[in-house]
Amino acid sequence: MPDPSVDQLKARIAQLERQVADLTQRLSVYERANQPRQENPVDRKTVSEKVVYDWQS
Repeated sequence: MPDPSVDQLKARIAQLERQVADLTQRLSVYERANQPRQENPVDRKTVSEKVVYDWQS
């Protein structure tokens, strides 16, 4: 007959594995949301023109 503490430990390990999987999935969502976005070339040109304009004034 298996020891009841072994069954409890197996259940606890299964619960912790589910938690780790859930946290890993949630973390990957946050990492994808925080990745730097590509800079739009039009924005870069606009900023460059603004700097030149400000410098000339």
